[in-house]
Amino acid sequence: AANDLAIRAAECALELKRALPSTPIALAIGRAQTDGAMPIGEAIDRAVALAPHDGDAVRVDELTAGLVGLRYDAEPESGGLLLRRARRDPPPTFLGMPAACVGRDAELATLEGVIAQSSSESVARVVVVTGPAGVGKSRLRHEVVVRCAEAGGAAIWVGRGEAAGAGVPFGMLAAMIRREAGIAPGEPLETSRRKLEARAARVLPPDDARRVAMFLGEIVGARFDDASDVPLRAARSDPQLMGDQMQRAFVDLLEGECKERPLVLLLDDLQWGDRPTVAALDVAL
Repeated sequence: AANDLAIRAAECALELKRALPSTPIALAIGRAQTDGAMPIGEAIDRAVALAPHDGDAVRVDELTAGLVGLRYDAEPESGGLLLRRARRDPPPTFLGMPAACVGRDAELATLEGVIAQSSSESVARVVVVTGPAGVGKSRLRHEVVVRCAEAGGAAIWVGRGEAAGAGVPFGMLAAMIRREAGIAPGEPLETSRRKLEARAARVLPPDDARRVAMFLGEIVGARFDDASDVPLRAARSDPQLMGDQMQRAFVDLLEGECKERPLVLLLDDLQWGDRPTVAALDVAL
């Protein structure tokens, strides 16, 4: 689908900008002729015209901004639009206006029933929603989030697969944990560690919270010092042990959360997920 391709291009452009902060980067979408010695076409011409920009964002054309609007914020700027970050959980829109969820009453009733059963009977349930690109899966997910929030009582953790990171071990899990712990991109390492410890300490005893935070740090890239921690040091020398400990840390965090209140995990674009994330969710279920 066109918007999926645009999102992949935007992810790539933003990764390049993070790697090359002083290099102007622009993104335009359109037709190009690629059978010659060098690609030529209106998309390339528009990108070249957009490129002069010294800030920390990627400059994009209006077509690109429209296609990635559900995932990224595009800020108006003289000469173009600036792409900076992914939205947390953007409301669906149609022609720029909030869009109502119509024609999905049966699916919503099924999902709400499963969530209600899980909450009232303290059982684990899983639902997989499939369909062609653009059929409305993300719209359905958003409506479930809204209804769960309005009903109250349940924690809602949202994870999203990214095309640029498809298959990266624990990649989808890492995004969910960063979001839940409030870890921002580019923040100091020590700040991320403190946030992980604080999040684990909310639902776990102190000793368990420290262990869980350390191995969650391995998942999200906020690694702790292993000088005074033998289990962490041992796991770093054994990939299999490390994988098991990271999985255990995630499951322990979920268990602690579920003792406090019902928990709903919502995973968007699972086709861009990874096996370790799916395995950890399987163990958790």
